[in-house]
Amino acid sequence: MDERDSPIYIPPGETEKYLGARIDPWAGVTEGEWLSKLKAWTSALQAAALRPAQKIEVLKTHVIPRLYFHLILSEVSQNTLIKLDQIIRNTTKELLHLPPHVTDGILYSNNRCGGLGMPKLEVQISSQVEDFL
Repeated sequence: MDERDSPIYIPPGETEKYLGARIDPWAGVTEGEWLSKLKAWTSALQAAALRPAQKIEVLKTHVIPRLYFHLILSEVSQNTLIKLDQIIRNTTKELLHLPPHVTDGILYSNNRCGGLGMPKLEVQISSQVEDFL
C-alpha cells in the first residue's frame, strides 16, 4: 500500500480541497467566500472589452453556473443566496446601463417572453438542495 492509498489525516479546524469544495471532516462542506468571489468575477466581467449582450451571456453561461455545485454542496443559507442574487441583479442592470429601479421581472422572465432569462439562485439552489437530499 503506497501513500496515495492511505487515508489523509485532517486536523480539527482545517479543511481539505476535494472536487473543488473545501471539506472539514468535523463540519462538512464549508460555505466559502462566495460573495467576495462573485463580486470579483462580476467586476472583471464589467471591465472586459465586450458588448453588453456578450457580457450578459458570459454571466449566464459561465459565472453563475460556476457557483451551482458549491452552493448545492455547502447547503448555503437563504440569506447568502439573497445577497448573491442582489449582486447578480445589480451587475446585470449595470451591464445593460439600466436604472436601478427597473423591475426585476424583466431579468428573470424567459427569453421568449421578452426577458433575459437570468437564473435566480434563491429559487434554483433551494430546489436543487431539496432534490439532492
